[in-house]
Amino acid sequence: IQLNDENINKALKVFDELDYQPTIPETIDAFSDTSKRQDWIDNKNMEVFQLHSSRFEDTSVDIFVKEPFDFSQEYRQADQIELDRELTIRLISTTALIAMKQKAGREKDKDDIYHLTLLAEEADE
Repeated sequence: IQLNDENINKALKVFDELDYQPTIPETIDAFSDTSKRQDWIDNKNMEVFQLHSSRFEDTSVDIFVKEPFDFSQEYRQADQIELDRELTIRLISTTALIAMKQKAGREKDKDDIYHLTLLAEEADE
């Protein structure tokens, strides 16, 4: 989500209605506090605010505490996928996803980069 007050508040409201709660000892509303997010970045090296739900146990949600790319640019370029008649989502480009994973540099990310690169090459053929 784009990190402006309106988007954050809308998203947190929806997540709260779906019983999503933070995995850390904070309230879900704490995410809307810009200074709190900056403290998490500076003092806990936090990159994402993870949420879980007892209603959707297999689906956790990570919200970036700082936008990892130019959100407006990615939004304009994003692929749109229709999940349902009334629900369309946008997906960031493979290039942006790979760049984020390169920055993180975890073993899981390296494996993801390998597979994303294969998929991108396959799509170009």
